[in-house]
Amino acid sequence: MSNMKLIMESWRQYQVRETQFVFLLEGDRLVAYDLANESRLMRESNDPRRMERLFESWLTQTDAMLTEGVMDFLGKMKDKAMDLAGRAKESFMRFVENPYLELSLQLFSMIQNAKSVGMGLLKKVSGVADKINKARLQFKKSNPKLYAVLTVVVQVVAIFMAYYAIEALLGAGTAQAKVTGTPIGDLTVTGDDLQGVEFIVGFTKKAGHEGLAQEMAKMIQSPIDYDYSTLQPEMQKAITNGIEVMKGATEMVGKEGDPASKQQVLDLIKNLISTGESVFQDLMKNYRPGGMSPEELTKALQGMEGFGG
Repeated sequence: MSNMKLIMESWRQYQVRETQFVFLLEGDRLVAYDLANESRLMRESNDPRRMERLFESWLTQTDAMLTEGVMDFLGKMKDKAMDLAGRAKESFMRFVENPYLELSLQLFSMIQNAKSVGMGLLKKVSGVADKINKARLQFKKSNPKLYAVLTVVVQVVAIFMAYYAIEALLGAGTAQAKVTGTPIGDLTVTGDDLQGVEFIVGFTKKAGHEGLAQEMAKMIQSPIDYDYSTLQPEMQKAITNGIEVMKGATEMVGKEGDPASKQQVLDLIKNLISTGESVFQDLMKNYRPGGMSPEELTKALQGMEGFGG
């Protein structure tokens, strides 16, 4: 099966899946976790940290996988995968066939609930996304379609993480007043959590949003004297720039392949943005590039050449 067919099949499966599996090495076993089932068990057991513990374990393992080498790490997992069956086995086979795409899909599934976890985990999210960003470069010539999809994932994660960090720093309840220029006293995030925000600032810069990263760094250094009215336009610019990067990646696919391939990647981007719609809705309450509403942002994304209605 070609790389593009693998990507399309993974995305098709992702859109119709009732659940998303993640796989963890636990001693001499490979354990498949059904995220929908874990969420149900969390509610029934009244244990709000159940998903957080799973998220943390997944982030720790994924960081190790990206550090040691994905294929080498997958070899360890395959040796222990004999007991998997049914949907878990099918999901693992997709993981083996296209690990970077599946890791990105798993990461994006986790991101949807990221606001419910602590800043320490958000730091790990940025760390994993940073390594996916570095790995992405190897596919620029060998697999431009996968490169385009990973580019979109990195951009979306970077903007979401910056948004979460700013909300944490300012306090979500009064964020709108603060970004329009109302001064505040001490930051609402300190200690280890503040280090997590600083790590997110670094990833924001690496993802190409240097202006926003600089403003966030200034806010951390001088919260009382910082002019919060400058933060809003930088976030707006980051959203606009993110859209432009997505367009550029898509245009590259158009040059490397046929129009049908380009449309396929555009369809993937549309699906990804759709899965993050709730987060974009929250984001646009405070940061509206060009005065756009959430609906207008969606139209701007759909306005990319060949995107479709």
